[in-house]
Amino acid sequence: MRRFGLSNHPTSVKSVPSATMVWPLAMLIILVLVQGPVQLNAQEPEEPAVILQDGSGFPAQNVELVGRALGGGTFAVTVQGNRAHLAGGFGLMIMDITDPARPRPMSRLYLPGVGNGVVVSGNLAYVAGREGGLRIIDVSDPAQPVERGFFDTADVAEGVAVEGSLAYVADGITGLFILRHTGP
Repeated sequence: MRRFGLSNHPTSVKSVPSATMVWPLAMLIILVLVQGPVQLNAQEPEEPAVILQDGSGFPAQNVELVGRALGGGTFAVTVQGNRAHLAGGFGLMIMDITDPARPRPMSRLYLPGVGNGVVVSGNLAYVAGREGGLRIIDVSDPAQPVERGFFDTADVAEGVAVEGSLAYVADGITGLFILRHTGP
């Protein structure tokens, strides 16, 4: 494992104006230039300490990367049993996570808007779909999810919570919508 001390470098993060803005770029440059596990030890307490232990390329400390799936566009996830329900630019994706090292896609349901929040209650997944409002999806058959209802909110559905038969939708500047699903 290679070690780098930031404050020993002639142009340490500390000497650069707006170091908080430069730090992510500096990390990206270091990750691109150095191959293999890296450990950055800051000599000054105000400088961040980052440790890359698994060679994955992701900064981590006291966390192990177990599995990974999908590329981009995922903004929310909830887990129920051996299934992960992901919301994003693709709508709703259901993945089998029986083996966390190898998540496997089971289905994908394209929805209007961008899934920004997802909650599963019973056999229903509630997706906050930004401009697409709240989408209610029957996930009883994870291979073939079916939309069972929707509510087009006034602004952008940013998040959702479910308690009992009620869905609570955070809708940007318009506030909170409290909704009840009345369909099958």
